[in-house]
Amino acid sequence: MYWCAGIFLLLPIAYFIRDWRNIQLVLCLCTIPMFSLWWLIPESPRWLLDKRRYSEAENVLQKICASNKTKLPVGAVDAKTADEGPQAKIWNMFTHRVLFIRTFIIFFNWLAVNLLYYGLSLNIDNLAGSTYLNYLILTMVEFVAYIMCLLLLDRTGRKRLYCVCMFTGATACLAVILPISLGDESHLWIATVLAMVGKLCASGCYAILYIMSAELFPTVMRNSGIGCCSIFENLGGMVSPYIADMGLMIGGAFAQGLPMMVFGAVSILAGALSIALPETLHRTLPETIQDAIDFDKKTKSNKNGHIPKAEDLELQVPLTTDKV
Repeated sequence: MYWCAGIFLLLPIAYFIRDWRNIQLVLCLCTIPMFSLWWLIPESPRWLLDKRRYSEAENVLQKICASNKTKLPVGAVDAKTADEGPQAKIWNMFTHRVLFIRTFIIFFNWLAVNLLYYGLSLNIDNLAGSTYLNYLILTMVEFVAYIMCLLLLDRTGRKRLYCVCMFTGATACLAVILPISLGDESHLWIATVLAMVGKLCASGCYAILYIMSAELFPTVMRNSGIGCCSIFENLGGMVSPYIADMGLMIGGAFAQGLPMMVFGAVSILAGALSIALPETLHRTLPETIQDAIDFDKKTKSNKNGHIPKAEDLELQVPLTTDKV
């Protein structure tokens, strides 16, 4: 929601300033108050534990527990707390066929989603109508997408909602060619509406993919896995401006439709590949490499009628409450 607020505030700044250099200067000046976070945000307890500053780490955790109305167990923070247990490297996800395919699909989907998201945003100049009005509508549909995910994600499941959003967005992008090739200038607004639908679905995919990827990577390499996802995400962001500018380079009637067709084709492929990913809703998250390998097997057993035990659905062990 705050992301949407930020991109919305860019609209009045760009509308009244117009020159891109001055816009960039104003945006940079707006970040100066962020330096106040140095004194407002507490230090990371994990970092304090790593530096063996146990008393400071305990103070931070005590404040967190107070806000959650829980109590930190006595003696919970000591030298043993800093032991992170078994570790693994990200390349261990390529040591087994199941993990290799799953990791490849996740990485490709990050590239495709970022390509679609930023490509549609940068393609706004190729759409019919006012650039500023189109930007406003793009911001509004993104806000709607996050509300949709908030309401549906724990009801429909991660994979199902992600695939629906990806295929719907891809279909909308590919359908842009119809009003361009079969209609005239009076029908170009249809292409703009289809682009908005694509941005709605791309924003929803972005929100879902963050959660789904973190739940698919095992605990021993979850941080590294999400970090590698960012690499492929940025690759999509690097390519998207060139695809969006394809329409400006070729010109003519297909200037608006060609970038959308490319975005749609990549999204179709990403959505088709994501069907092979396991569902993570109400599942015990994988902690080790072997857990990640067996994740598909457990999914199939659940589909065959096996009802998981209540303790299997617990994703975390709560701290002691005031009543204990």
